[in-house]
Amino acid sequence: MNARTTLVVASLLAAGCAAHGTVRVKVALAKGLAERGQKDAAFEAADAACREAPDDGTARAIRGALLTSRGLLDEAEADLKDAVRLESRLPEAHAALAVLHERRQRPDEAEAEHRRAAELAPRDARYANNLGYALLVHGKPAEALPVLRQAARLDPMSPRIRNNLGFTYARLSDYPRAAHEFALGGTPAEAQNNLGFAYERAGNLAQARAHYEEGLRLDPDLAAARQNLSRVSAGPQANASKPAGEPSTVLANVAHPGGSQP
Repeated sequence: MNARTTLVVASLLAAGCAAHGTVRVKVALAKGLAERGQKDAAFEAADAACREAPDDGTARAIRGALLTSRGLLDEAEADLKDAVRLESRLPEAHAALAVLHERRQRPDEAEAEHRRAAELAPRDARYANNLGYALLVHGKPAEALPVLRQAARLDPMSPRIRNNLGFTYARLSDYPRAAHEFALGGTPAEAQNNLGFAYERAGNLAQARAHYEEGLRLDPDLAAARQNLSRVSAGPQANASKPAGEPSTVLANVAHPGGSQP
């Protein structure tokens, strides 16, 4: 955090204390800073809120999510468990605790928290998307499909949701619908790359190679497609010893307190 940002945060915190005498200004400030990706400043504001009001669940949830992003998982878990205890109906807290469980490789606990967040905010596409993605990566594509379709109804223009739907259809071997969703979720070149990645994950390297090549024809600068094509062209031995690679677009958005889905 630069000196100017530090000064602005300190001034706003002081103004909030003088004008309101509550943590609301600090919490709002922390949320806004987190949304802009200014994590250090957001943590400073959330930490100040927690110190002023240790029983404020929203402040705890924000600080816990930021601690998770820093890899301080023990401290984050303590904050997030406090947050859901203090404000059990706060979807952000359950979503952030789900992220923590994912980081600690607790898929059942993560799924339960994602499900709770989605239940508490049934009209927020982020939480439906997160639950659907968790089901998908935990090997439950048939369960993920209706959840992600609901997310798409709530936010039909979200590339993340469209791509998650695409990978879900691919896992269910419905490649025409997967291709349709990928086309809605990115550029034509990105859609070809993601379709190739889906075929690669299914073990169909010939189809994967064809789609990676088409992606590069459409956009010669698409680095993900170039890397993926290089990997599958190296043959089965290379594929067995190297990571599976990444699609060109983000598969999921994990909602953090104060954050929003791009």
